[in-house]
Amino acid sequence: MTAEFFFYLILIFFTVMFSCVKINRYLYIVISLTIFSAYSLAVRLSGFDIDMIVYADSLKYDSLSIYYLKEPVYWFSSRYLYQLVNNDALVFFIYDMLSFIILLVAQAKLGMPRFFALAVIVFFPSVLGLQNVYRQYLSIIIFLLAMGYAYDNKNKSSYLTFLIAGLTHNVAFVFFPLLLVIKKAPNWQFYLSTIVILAFLPIALSTKSSSESGELSPQIYIFVQLVLFGCYILITKGHFNKEKVNWFLWNVFFLLLLFISVVFTGGTQSKRVGMLCFVLSLIPLIKMIDIRFKNVLFVRVVFILLLAAPTFIFKNALLMLNTAGS
Repeated sequence: MTAEFFFYLILIFFTVMFSCVKINRYLYIVISLTIFSAYSLAVRLSGFDIDMIVYADSLKYDSLSIYYLKEPVYWFSSRYLYQLVNNDALVFFIYDMLSFIILLVAQAKLGMPRFFALAVIVFFPSVLGLQNVYRQYLSIIIFLLAMGYAYDNKNKSSYLTFLIAGLTHNVAFVFFPLLLVIKKAPNWQFYLSTIVILAFLPIALSTKSSSESGELSPQIYIFVQLVLFGCYILITKGHFNKEKVNWFLWNVFFLLLLFISVVFTGGTQSKRVGMLCFVLSLIPLIKMIDIRFKNVLFVRVVFILLLAAPTFIFKNALLMLNTAGS
């Protein structure tokens, strides 16, 4: 058993524990940061897999090509940090820790239960993100913070954070409509932005890189999103108040994004959109679990185990935890 895999199991254990046991807030933060830092160190010190080799090499580049200019937040800040510390593994570890701190802040602002942050990390999109599609992982974490600010009615902070997320990985820009309906009723801005984004989605995704995100067909991602949507409908029993209507619109938006990306762009890009949709789907699902179920602790534990299950089922994610990189 590799150190990565061992600490991944530890993450699952503490995710389950935090879903069942209430502890002091400061103790929770210390334990969470300690466990995640151990997992991050294990990942970074085991070598680099696939895209992370490219990320490590890019720390030494000084290119100003459009590929780097259109997503400058990560590319240029990481180069500067590398000049300071002169160690690629340390650069990634620092970004990992910053991402988890941002995730903890987002969790608080979204009013999510304390197991949410670790649940995001044990979910397979984050496992792949930390070890392969790294900018996408960082982008979705920053976007969660933008959602948190929007939920907290801090619109200026939300839009600024959203811009940072999009300039970390441009795919975050396609999720802009969600900021408009996280707490407010849908309005014409939501519908207009949704139409514009769906119309230009094939063009936008065609400009992205095509590094692989897993062995599953893109149609499976649509199926999984349909299952998540079905779970939401079953949990709500079809009864929607204003907030539930907004979450219903989220799910419809995710399905439209996935369908259009699969039809017009094919495999890799639709998978990336799908993984972001999966992570964002956790917000309404976890909130509804806490609202609808009397035996909430049992349902939380089952839900966490289901989130972790794909990592053990999908070959790419499991191999990354069980093999040393280059």
